[in-house]
Amino acid sequence: MVKQALQHFPVFPERPSDEYLERWHQHLNDTGYPERFENVSTSRPSETKDVRLLSGELKVPSARRMDSPLIPCPICSPDSPKFKIGRMAWFPEEHTVRFIGHDCAARHFGESYRLADRQYKLEQRCRFYKHMWSNFEPRIDGLEAFVEKLKPIAKAVQFAREHLDDNATGFADFLRGELLRTGGLIVVKEDTGVRDRGQIVFSDAVMGRVDGLAFVQRNFRPQSTLKSILDVCADIRNPLPEWAPVDGENDNAREIVGRGRRAEWMLKTLREVRDDLDAARGFLSPANLNLLERWGAHSQSPFLSFAFRWEGKAVHLRAETYLGAYYCNMAILQDFYGAPMPSGLDPALDPLTSARI
Repeated sequence: MVKQALQHFPVFPERPSDEYLERWHQHLNDTGYPERFENVSTSRPSETKDVRLLSGELKVPSARRMDSPLIPCPICSPDSPKFKIGRMAWFPEEHTVRFIGHDCAARHFGESYRLADRQYKLEQRCRFYKHMWSNFEPRIDGLEAFVEKLKPIAKAVQFAREHLDDNATGFADFLRGELLRTGGLIVVKEDTGVRDRGQIVFSDAVMGRVDGLAFVQRNFRPQSTLKSILDVCADIRNPLPEWAPVDGENDNAREIVGRGRRAEWMLKTLREVRDDLDAARGFLSPANLNLLERWGAHSQSPFLSFAFRWEGKAVHLRAETYLGAYYCNMAILQDFYGAPMPSGLDPALDPLTSARI
């Protein structure tokens, strides 16, 4: 293998442009030689106190390399092959850029590298959220309209759940504890009629699966959640502050990350709330309540007595368990079933789809 002469190009007094970095990355993918791109230094850096990372960990396509599959590391091994995974880096004191082995940099640069990695991750989050924010603009009206369709259902479901909690305090927690570990599946033991050495042989019998356990999940308050979602939507209508990588971790960067994370939470939670509301309506369906009653009448259930059924426009609950008795006539608002449930969130309304970078 013919050794390449070490190169030193102190031509970057400022951070390299995104256009330059994109071309460097493409060159890496096309050729497998990130160290041979224009103005990339291969000499050992003389200054390691200040390093700025320009990429995440990049795996070099070593099969494209004609000599060694490994790349010389300018930090610890500039004259011989060393690594396959590295990162683009800028050394502002030297005005140079290099492709460095990530393990070597972490070991030799120590705290400088950790700070640079933190700065790089912050930069990526800020870039991502700034790009995401621009994608929100044509979608925010549609997102808010989707929330408005869910509001009457959420109000009715939360009203029923609060009525249950106020009048049969602890019942939702009790039922959730009994059913959550099986995912709602109700299984009882049945005598097979077979005896083994005088012992009864039992088999598992599935009575059914309880739908809509979202209705009894802890702190289920969909109406309150939708209000928080609309608050985030209102915030999205305000632009994010200006920020550039050279600014570092300042107040603007922290604001961008904080508001961006809330926006991500909003999109995730909006989908979950819609699905939970759909499931919650299924929990109070006559068929579901009938399954619960049949289970409650079984000798292996945790109930001494159990009634859970529709009576007119209310749902009647009367239960006795080893923990105590529960009673409630849940008033059900018309929109619990009367308001139409919108289908899942249209992917076209998701700004994250085109914001991934």
